[in-house]
Order: sequence, then structure tokens, then C-alpha cells
Amino acid sequence: YLERYANAIVNLPNMPPQRVIVRLYYYERKKEFRLQCEPIKRNGHAGDIIVIERIANGNAEYKITLLSLNTPQHRRARAACRNRASSQKIYTYR
Repeated sequence: YLERYANAIVNLPNMPPQRVIVRLYYYERKKEFRLQCEPIKRNGHAGDIIVIERIANGNAEYKITLLSLNTPQHRRARAACRNRASSQKIYTYR
């Protein structure tokens, strides 16, 4: 796979931010981008949104935030997602 490992600050609901190593890669067979991040995997649920931001603060390369379903932050992010990757996956870029 085309892949890279990077330092990320992960923000989960009701938890302090944590610094972790994540794997970002492109899955050719399904033609999709994937994120391998254990805290997101363990705490995410169907319908949640993952926000991935590139940062350059010296401590990490990315800030990854999990937005729980039925929160104001989730509603705002969901409204911005206009591109469909599949029947269950939508996304946007800023």
C-alpha cells in the first residue's frame, strides 16, 4: 500500500487529547483512503464523523477529532459533507 506513519493529536469526546502514531494509507482494491488509529477505532460508532486536519506545531503533523452523532459539532460538519464515496461514506475537503 501507499502508506505513511505520522504523529497525531487525537481528540475524543470527554477525554483529554492524546498523542499517537497513526497510519494513513490508500486501499487500492476499494479505491479508498484509510486511517488506522486505535483510539478512534475503540471509541468511534456508526454515524460519527472523523475530522483530520494537517497541523505544523512541532508536536504532531495531524489533529484528528472524533465528532459524536447528535452533537452540534457533528451537525455542522455533516452539513459540509457533500461528496459521496459510497452509500455509507461521505466527505468534504476544506
